[in-house]
Amino acid sequence: MAGMKPKRWEQIDELFHAALAMEPAVRAKFLRAACNEDPALRSEVEALLAADRSAGNFLENGVDGAKGLEPGLRLGGYQIIGLIGRGGMGEVYRAHDTRLSREVALKVLPQSRGSKGSGSLFRRFDSEALLTANVEHPAVVPIYERGELSDGRPYYSMKLISGRSLRELIDERKNLADRMALLPNVIAVAEALAHAHTRRVVHRDVKPSNIIIGEFGETVLIDWGVAKDLGESLGEHPPSHPSSASDRTEAGAIIGTPAYMSPEQALGSSVGERSDVFSLGATLYHLLAGRAPYQGDSEAILPQVERGDYPPLTEGQPEIPGELAAIVNKAMEREPARRYPTARELAEDLRRFQTGQLVLSHRYSARELLFRRMKRHQALLLVSIAFLGVAGVGTGVGLRRIFAERDRASREAETSRRVSQFMTEMFKVSDPSEARGNNVTAREILDQGSKQIESGLAKEPAVQARLMDTMAQVYESLGLFTKARPLAEKAVALRQKLLGPDHPDTLRSTNLLANLEREVGHHTTAEKIFLDVVQRRRRVLGPEHPDTLLSMNDLGVLQREVGMYSQAADTHSQVLEARRRSLGAEHADTLVSMNNLAVAYSKLGRLSDAETLHRQVLEIRRRTLGSEHLNTLRSLDVLANLQRELGHYDSAKVMHEEVLQARRGLLGPDHPQTLRTLYNLAEDQRSLGSYSQAETIYRNLIEAQRRVLGPENVDVLRPMAGLGAVYLAMKRFQDAEAIRREVLELSIRRLGPEKPNTLVAMKDLAEVESALGRQQEAEKLCRRALEAQQRAVGPDHPHTLTTLRTLANVYARQNRFDESEKLLEETLAAARRALGSRSREVGLALYSLASLELRRGNRDQAMKYLWQAVDHGLSPADIKQLQQDDEFKALWGDPQFESLVADASRRPQPL
Repeated sequence: MAGMKPKRWEQIDELFHAALAMEPAVRAKFLRAACNEDPALRSEVEALLAADRSAGNFLENGVDGAKGLEPGLRLGGYQIIGLIGRGGMGEVYRAHDTRLSREVALKVLPQSRGSKGSGSLFRRFDSEALLTANVEHPAVVPIYERGELSDGRPYYSMKLISGRSLRELIDERKNLADRMALLPNVIAVAEALAHAHTRRVVHRDVKPSNIIIGEFGETVLIDWGVAKDLGESLGEHPPSHPSSASDRTEAGAIIGTPAYMSPEQALGSSVGERSDVFSLGATLYHLLAGRAPYQGDSEAILPQVERGDYPPLTEGQPEIPGELAAIVNKAMEREPARRYPTARELAEDLRRFQTGQLVLSHRYSARELLFRRMKRHQALLLVSIAFLGVAGVGTGVGLRRIFAERDRASREAETSRRVSQFMTEMFKVSDPSEARGNNVTAREILDQGSKQIESGLAKEPAVQARLMDTMAQVYESLGLFTKARPLAEKAVALRQKLLGPDHPDTLRSTNLLANLEREVGHHTTAEKIFLDVVQRRRRVLGPEHPDTLLSMNDLGVLQREVGMYSQAADTHSQVLEARRRSLGAEHADTLVSMNNLAVAYSKLGRLSDAETLHRQVLEIRRRTLGSEHLNTLRSLDVLANLQRELGHYDSAKVMHEEVLQARRGLLGPDHPQTLRTLYNLAEDQRSLGSYSQAETIYRNLIEAQRRVLGPENVDVLRPMAGLGAVYLAMKRFQDAEAIRREVLELSIRRLGPEKPNTLVAMKDLAEVESALGRQQEAEKLCRRALEAQQRAVGPDHPHTLTTLRTLANVYARQNRFDESEKLLEETLAAARRALGSRSREVGLALYSLASLELRRGNRDQAMKYLWQAVDHGLSPADIKQLQQDDEFKALWGDPQFESLVADASRRPQPL
């Protein structure tokens, strides 16, 4: 075979692997058909098959008595410890890396396969190493280096994975509930495939025995020996006569395991990313049904695979959820175009099922939609009662015993993942004070469970870390951030010690901790953690890995919250472009990025751009998720805020009332999202001049937030500031001063002296000082705020313009008319330039100019400015204030003034 052409080698190689995947009894028939007119080709393939005595996966077949590399043998920087397993394409050894003092796995081409003339096998072995190394993902074994033995046989070193195959775990779990706990592992494989597909690599042999669950719960997709790089042309084209075996082989041999392969693979046609989607769907079928979709030998299976004729998943197993059956059916569609376009979309649908969201591939009846929520709460009741035993409330059964009853789960990371999923689903409740079971609240169960985890699992840190991380997520979902934070800190510390700082699980816990630091107002600490996590995830996972983009997204949210609006817009823009490329325009994560970028645009005064994005997101979410989905409600909430900024006050109020009613029903009255909507509604009422209603909402909201989030949580600052504005409008100056001084002191303490929100609080206090006649003190506060704002957010930022206008009003009250006019003209020009001629800030600048001219005695000029102000953005509250503002007292009763007020009050709000 020394002078054989590359195309001939490819043909031998493809046929060998196709035959190797079949039972020995049908190989001869297959080769007769495939090599009908080429006896020499058949002879060469049969010679290779004869050399293979132990085909199969080494993790399943184990170690046989064949002679291999002797323990103690040195291969470069590696010293052989012993044989782990042997398969058709390689022997895998445990070895010691003498350079880095760690244990690794070495895969070596077997001696029986590495003889002279087996160049195709050498090439295939090398290809496996190169493709596996190229697919850098946490669910793919990292390749360290390649080398050669003294006899020329190749080997490569890789991370040593200790674990069991998904096939083994499925086989030992006899009921559906236990097998469904393995769903997160299937999702992890889907993400690995999605990443591989972005590199134009298809696996071609996805099946349960090629999925390994490690001792720490990690999932690894192995055996990339038959993977294909779609970026290289290897002669794989659709056959002209699919029914002919010889034609099929010429076009491309049947590669893969028949029970899990796609119809196009069974036909020998070209394969692509959707072929892997099919195989993953078949793997999911096996997990749910406890059996492969096709039964029997390859000769019997292949015609069924070609027809797409497999038994319905729910046949004989009606307990399998219809949503999961729909996911499997879509993934295993006979026509590739009807399957999930990408493995990531399959993963997303599985996540939707896990989190109780609507599965996109399933058609829901009206009855299903009606009872989904009722069923979720019924399950919660039953599971909560069960967990009372875990928590030591009512049953006396300890957490340790529960783990032991779950196949000694406390000693296996696989079971820790199952328990984590169990607990996460159990505590998806809306109201932490809502009673469950025997008058025991979900909050009490959580607190008991977290104590048991800390005290009862000290000797099992891996399980303890996983459960602490899960409990922290549960507390976070309930808005109990101060409860979640210490658990997240402990989970991070444990995982750093057990797994190292760069392990995906460690980084996941660290990102959670950063978000919790942000939620409790520790913005400086949160920013430091986020920056570190982004850097590590970029290095370990790649710049466009979903986890990396998630951390960048969270960093952008933090930047926006602390007033770094330009930086936030840049960050969200980068994440949006990456998610559009890798996930598609309508993926849930892409929509989150669109929403966040829109909010950043709004903060920068780019209201038109913000509205366009918000409406796009809302339309997609309503169409794909439904009107009452939490993400749809979030879009409606932020769009309503934007409507208020645009002057659509009544529209904003109606939209916020809709969101508030839905969130109260879904999340409960004290959930942070519900409370934030309540704040937005209070802002609407204040903008409409309904001060009594706004005051009542603000006061109730402050009380609720202090009770739920703590007295110094930064979220309390917003309703406190709103209440101060109401007091100022109602001329309750002493009350306004007291609360605004409290807001400023709390802002300085929790946010920092020069953070944007602190500077706004400083300006707000200056307004009250000026109203009380303390113009010098007001001027000092304005100048301090203005200097910092111009430096931090720029001269045209809305915060800067508001402070500039406030300072001009202070000058006017000191009779410094020329200085006041100059500042107001600067403010007016900048507002028109940055925010548009109909923005409220333009209207307020004209309002202040009218007040200035009236102080100068220019009544006619004052009226001209007032008419312009009415035409350019004043809110109903501003018009109401105009009738009560002592600075316009000289105009009260004037027919022109009364006509202006009447006209402004009758005007419809802008559309």
